[in-house]
Amino acid sequence: TVCIDKDCATSVNIPLSGTDNCSDQIRFRADITRPDGTHDKRSDITAITGSDFTAGAYKIQVIAKDQCGNEDTCNMTLTIKDCKKPTPYCLNGIATVVMPSTGSVQVWAKDFDRGASDNCTEASKLKFSFTKNTADASKILTCTNIPNGKEQPINVEVWVTDEAGNQDFCSTYIL
Repeated sequence: TVCIDKDCATSVNIPLSGTDNCSDQIRFRADITRPDGTHDKRSDITAITGSDFTAGAYKIQVIAKDQCGNEDTCNMTLTIKDCKKPTPYCLNGIATVVMPSTGSVQVWAKDFDRGASDNCTEASKLKFSFTKNTADASKILTCTNIPNGKEQPINVEVWVTDEAGNQDFCSTYIL
């Protein structure tokens, strides 16, 4: 497994080597099946290289051929992952009121976003929650959250989750 860099792709260099009793000269070719199902066929190579490996699982078949015409095959999987956490950026608190008609108010974690970003996930696809559990996207506050009956600051963590499941949070409050 290899982590991608800031541009959502990474460079790969996997040297190829083999031994043989027929010859010291072994030629390699490879068939790389990309995560989208397309094939990248390479001949006369000494390594699997490239700077355009994006997130996903690559199936690689390497065929080695000696000078006598004998061949052998090796199959491997190369997994490229987005390992970088998103960058949360929160408002420094929000103020709201309990609605007289319902005795409650619903607050969404996304309401605190002030421009969170990620290296690979578009901002519109980031998930916001009050805990690591992305299903905790909102809180319902009632009068019981206001002991003095007037106002109460409530500290919260706002978690940001990218499409790869990486998470980070910022701390803020609801008044």
